Amino acid sequence: MSGGMALASRVPFDCGSGGRCMQHGIDAVSSQLDLIEEALERGIPRRRLDLRSPDDHIGVSFHLATGICLAATVFFFFQVALVPRRWANSMIIAGLVTGIAWHHYMHMEDVWAASGKAPTVWRYMDWLITVPLQVVEFYTILCAANPNNDIEIKIALLLRLLMASLFMLGFGYAGEAEWIDRWVAFTLGVLCWIYIIYEISFGETAGIAGQLGVEDARRFLRHIQNRSKEQEDEENAIIKQALEEKQKQASSSGFSSIVASVTTAAKGNVNADTVAMQDMKKPEAQLAFELIRAILIFGWALYPIGYLSKGARTIGGECAQRMLQSSRFGQQSSVWSRYILRREL
Repeated sequence: MSGGMALASRVPFDCGSGGRCMQHGIDAVSSQLDLIEEALERGIPRRRLDLRSPDDHIGVSFHLATGICLAATVFFFFQVALVPRRWANSMIIAGLVTGIAWHHYMHMEDVWAASGKAPTVWRYMDWLITVPLQVVEFYTILCAANPNNDIEIKIALLLRLLMASLFMLGFGYAGEAEWIDRWVAFTLGVLCWIYIIYEISFGETAGIAGQLGVEDARRFLRHIQNRSKEQEDEENAIIKQALEEKQKQASSSGFSSIVASVTTAAKGNVNADTVAMQDMKKPEAQLAFELIRAILIFGWALYPIGYLSKGARTIGGECAQRMLQSSRFGQQSSVWSRYILRREL
């Protein structure tokens, strides 16, 4: 009896004595439909129920971006167990970048579907985490490629790059939120970005990457010819002497003849070095560094373009901004090629 009473208490309506069960049932279903409609208007389950129009290019770009990010995240984390141990941190950071971006873009999609406006706050929340992580990626690559600490890599280098990236984001948000003049903020943010480009292209970071490439080349030559460091220094002295002897002929004979003269004058294993260096591929760590540098130079260039598009206050500018931002994750996914290039490091 008590079970029957409990069941009756869970019935959403009472038929009554007049045989009005059908009417009560219709009223209950109608009430539930009203609740669903109200929820849809508030946009609560919009992600599950909203159907994208083929003309909603920005909404479609969100789907593409989230799909690419999720696939890249799974790939990076699976590769952590397969790459050499010193490269694991780099793969973890890459997975964090794409995973965090996937999470934020799911929310940004809801904001776009509900309001049709660019989700500025969510974008900067995403960048505040993922942009510094991409900067840290440089540092982890340099450290992984220098396991014996042959070259000093200072923590101050990482801190400078991190501070520049954070100031770049801070000025960008201050301009979009109109805390300061948007063009002053744009200029200051671009200057921070230019500093990062300088550091990774011509500054200390680029110098360290270049030194790593030279060290890899020297190890390669010593390995294939089984030479000692003393032998290598002696042969370098021979090459230097030959260059000095032929320097006077530079204006008349040109660079190609100088190379030929040096090759002829050098003794020992110099000719073997020339052949070996032609067969040697660019060191994997250096190539990985250059891939990430290309993303920060050309990929990040999309952000000031999007900022300028928003300044034009056009719908087309907003659409271009979202499409350009979502393409960043396709560029991030290209980082997987570093693993193919560096597995044998």
